[in-house]
Amino acid sequence: MEELLKKLTSYNILNNLLPGVVLIAAFPESEIAKFCTENPFFGAVICYVTGVIVSRIGSLVLEPALKKIAPHEPYTDFISASSKDSKITELSESNNTFRTLASTGVCYMAIVVVLAADSKWSLSSNWPTTTKLVCAALLSVLFILSYRKQTGYICKRVRAACDSDKV
Repeated sequence: MEELLKKLTSYNILNNLLPGVVLIAAFPESEIAKFCTENPFFGAVICYVTGVIVSRIGSLVLEPALKKIAPHEPYTDFISASSKDSKITELSESNNTFRTLASTGVCYMAIVVVLAADSKWSLSSNWPTTTKLVCAALLSVLFILSYRKQTGYICKRVRAACDSDKV
């Protein structure tokens, strides 16, 4: 277990493990949360896999929508610029974290809505649940705006690095 933990990079922790832990912890009464607390090793694996799923939802579903509000530079320019400016890679990793945290909020809201539909109760009549949904929505918006801002910084650095080639 110790060797496995040593191999986890900060990227894996922030973009895979943390979102899984947050999402599972958001439903403490669920069987999966109980299982994770009773079985720490398997719980860590389940949290990690859950986080990977959340991260992929962010990458495959959320990112295409985000590209409409935060245009990206061409990937070839990004690769070229990254070799000249190592800060671009750091900014990109942070950006992926923002996207994954936004995806965590979106997944949380989807799970709450599905659970509400399954139990046949109205979201509008349940203030604590509605409050949680509003908080999750606000946090998702916060991370989406952070993603957009960070993308702007990345684009500026990519353009600057590519423009320095032309001089």
